[in-house]
Amino acid sequence: MLNNFEDYINEASLRGNIGIPGEGESNDPSWLAKVKAEKDPKMARFAMENREDLSNFMGLIGKSKALQSGHEDALSDLTVSSFRFIFKGLLDDVEFDFKIGDEARSMGSMTPEEPEQPNVEEIVNRKIINEIHKRKILKTLQQGMGLNSKAILNLPMFKSGIKTILGKTDGEEYLKLLNKISAVAQFNDWRLPDNQIKTYLKMSGAGVNMIDFGDKKPDEDAAKKMLDDLEKGKDFTESDSAEELMADLEMKIFARGVDLSVLIHEAIKAVYVLPVQLSTEHLSEDEAEQVIMNTDTLLDEAEEFKYGTDMQNDFRKAINSHPEVEERFSSYRREMDRETGENVDSIWNDLAAEEQRLYWMVFGMLATTGKDDPKEMLKIVYAILMNDKSGIERLFYPIIEEALANLEAQSKYGDQSKEEEPRYEMPTQEVEPDVEPDVESEMSQDEIQDAIIDAYLKGDIDKADRLRKKYLGEGLNVSFSAWLRLNS
Repeated sequence: MLNNFEDYINEASLRGNIGIPGEGESNDPSWLAKVKAEKDPKMARFAMENREDLSNFMGLIGKSKALQSGHEDALSDLTVSSFRFIFKGLLDDVEFDFKIGDEARSMGSMTPEEPEQPNVEEIVNRKIINEIHKRKILKTLQQGMGLNSKAILNLPMFKSGIKTILGKTDGEEYLKLLNKISAVAQFNDWRLPDNQIKTYLKMSGAGVNMIDFGDKKPDEDAAKKMLDDLEKGKDFTESDSAEELMADLEMKIFARGVDLSVLIHEAIKAVYVLPVQLSTEHLSEDEAEQVIMNTDTLLDEAEEFKYGTDMQNDFRKAINSHPEVEERFSSYRREMDRETGENVDSIWNDLAAEEQRLYWMVFGMLATTGKDDPKEMLKIVYAILMNDKSGIERLFYPIIEEALANLEAQSKYGDQSKEEEPRYEMPTQEVEPDVEPDVESEMSQDEIQDAIIDAYLKGDIDKADRLRKKYLGEGLNVSFSAWLRLNS
């Protein structure tokens, strides 16, 4: 346990966080130590197997920028259209301004400077300290979703789009480079000291995101009517006042990145800023300022890089363990088993979109849990990270079920207001020959999944696709999970 609150401010704030097993006054095994024990040997193996990439990191970046040169606008448009498809129905009224380029440094200079840390005496309220614990976890999960950008980058919609824009040969090389760059960056995030990462983040202009809520004020009468509708038991999608209120909002999400993978990373983080904002809406201005000052620093971000993907992965497992979610995602696999060729890739895109929408909805509901007592949310997090099945079922499943109901209502509302949108159409591309070496034929399914992940980390996209198609039978519920595990 930390000696005083100054340590809490100055050190990585996941330590001492009562939502984390093994921290605070918890006697349970340490989740942070567990992650470290699992990750250290993985990173040691990565260092041995990828020495050339580690020593030539800037060279990889230079090659990727050369390949994308002249195609930045088209790749940016691909990101916008893909995010429109993935988050359709949820962010239709939000403008996406996503661009590849070197604007990140200038945009970063427009964001507020890192706040000075307050004196210990300024925070004595235990509820505010727990609000800090809560927001820190939300920020770590947000970072984890952003760091899982390779799961989206390697979806068929992006892979085909890249080949269409850059051509088959350059497109494959570009994707290979981006996967290598992402893997090396995450290796550095884990192995470098937090202060060194903080210094790099301060100097780097690789990527940035921000949200502009516009100058237009929401109509107060519409807001009051919407609240009245909700109190009377009306669903959000049934309230005309809610629709009127949303129509008045002028929201724009900005994301900038030096290449496509950084742009996707920043775009995901920006999308998740929206629910993070909700986590402090119930606090006074002074209380919210205290919480934000202790969670939105570069030192915090450095720690979130280290643990974000692991925390997000535990949440993903808990969500996917719900029987209804498991059945929904399994239905895609059964559909894929009946299809071939490009139809399989289209179904894969559909599953990815449904997963992302569900994760985003659950995250938003988690952010607004515990307004009266943030411990309510922290207990849910604790159960998930402990893999406490009974606790997950009792505390987390109701949130998942409400998220599913909200998505179902949104889907019905969308069906009534417009014609059903077509499934994501894949760009035309050549079908590559399937080379089938015999060495993998006796591998178990777990070994095949690990081989897929290793292939992606090494940038061997062809091998990863071949293994998936031949030995997993296009099983999306398995292979997409492997994609999500790439950053574990």
